[in-house]
Amino acid sequence: MYGIVVVSHGQLARELLNSAKMIVGEITNQKISTVSLIEGMSPEEFVNSVYSAVMNSMDKDGVIILTDLFGGSTTNFLASEIYKRISPENKNIIIISGVNLAMLLSAITNNEDNVDLNAVADRIINDAKDNIRNVSLLIMKKDGIS
Repeated sequence: MYGIVVVSHGQLARELLNSAKMIVGEITNQKISTVSLIEGMSPEEFVNSVYSAVMNSMDKDGVIILTDLFGGSTTNFLASEIYKRISPENKNIIIISGVNLAMLLSAITNNEDNVDLNAVADRIINDAKDNIRNVSLLIMKKDGIS
């Protein structure tokens, strides 16, 4: 099993987890945390919050951190700082950007014992991508509208 930390600007992380719980129910057998970067929070405060969440969510197979925006503050601060703070025996941490509800649901439902964290990360990314569709185009094709 691996822990999950969802990180976002504002309250998106918390609300994504609340939405996931609406679909899968209460999540009692997994270590999941959320961290919100709020206006006025210093980079140091933010990294400390994420570090605390990572350590609280650490499970035997590691931790997957889902961030909201590649190139955004939430991901940049983590990428540059979190690995410096984690001891060598806890380096099994994967950071994936672009979190959406499908990605979080995939992370929750694919959480098993003794997993290859990189393989799980690839599955989570593919599941997230597979849920991004131009629905209008699909409907037009189905109905024969060009």
